[in-house]
Amino acid sequence: MNKKFVFLFSLILHLSFSAYSQSADKMSEILETQTVTYGQVSYLACVFSNTIDEDVTYDKALATMKSNSLVPMSVKTNDPIKLGKVAQIFARAANLKGGLMYTITKSQRYSFKELKAQDILPQNADPSMKISGRDALAILQECIDANSK
Repeated sequence: MNKKFVFLFSLILHLSFSAYSQSADKMSEILETQTVTYGQVSYLACVFSNTIDEDVTYDKALATMKSNSLVPMSVKTNDPIKLGKVAQIFARAANLKGGLMYTITKSQRYSFKELKAQDILPQNADPSMKISGRDALAILQECIDANSK
């Protein structure tokens, strides 16, 4: 139990420095979320890539992602997002380098496979599963770290 606490504390501390200075309220909300949404993932990706200010709403972040054709126009801010789409959004936000098919297509399928190949996602991960806010932040951080190697 103590090791988990130390790991989570260091992860949160590391995320707070590397994900820049997002609004503390939004970060707390995302961390506490059981099922992360399109709006929350869009916010994290856009703030990390400096396409929006940290004080904008989830709606504005999602609109930015829609205008860049990264999410379907039909999704709403509070719709739960699946791991496959999270992989695609975060891989692009972190400008992750990868294999041939990922480099060519940047599709959801190959983004997911690339994150598994780079051990960012566990091998038993399913692209249709929903994830928590804490898991989403960890995936974004792993993408950032993988890109800086």
